[in-house]
Amino acid sequence: MTATPTPSDLLAATSLRVLRGEPSAEELAAVTVVLTLLLTAPDEPAPQRPPTAGWTRPDRLGTYSSPRAWHG
Repeated sequence: MTATPTPSDLLAATSLRVLRGEPSAEELAAVTVVLTLLLTAPDEPAPQRPPTAGWTRPDRLGTYSSPRAWHG
């Protein structure tokens, strides 16, 4: 049988601990918002990029350059 967690257990499990510094209330709120958004699942999946073409246009290819040609 599992025990029902108390409010203090839930608070301890979901709270943050600041190790250094003294963040303001606004900074703590910003961190809370970012973490909440990261932990929530999106409602709909992100759209997938269309696959890139397997061919290229010849007019966009660079001209041939010999490895022994002078570049400058």
